Amino acid sequence: MLDSKCKSLLTLFNDRVEIAYKRLKINPRYLAICERQKRTERIVEELYNERFIREERKTIRRHYEGEIEKNSMDCHECYIQGLKDGFQLVIGLGIITDDAHNNF
Repeated sequence: MLDSKCKSLLTLFNDRVEIAYKRLKINPRYLAICERQKRTERIVEELYNERFIREERKTIRRHYEGEIEKNSMDCHECYIQGLKDGFQLVIGLGIITDDAHNNF
């Protein structure tokens, strides 16, 4: 039974993420940032390849890939904490019982 509840929660979480991505796809500010990134990508790549030797480029890439991974984990943890807080609020308001919460 617990396995099906976990699967249901994962489905709920994934659905929420999909909804968030759909909102981003119509967010003018987000779309403008994406467009700006596309325009500057080629220029940055040219400068990057001209000014740094291969080993320096590897170090720089590893650093920024690590930053992206770290930021992604930060966002994911904030999302999970928000969900936990939301569930606690629902339990606190008595909408669902604490017994139901303990089964998750």
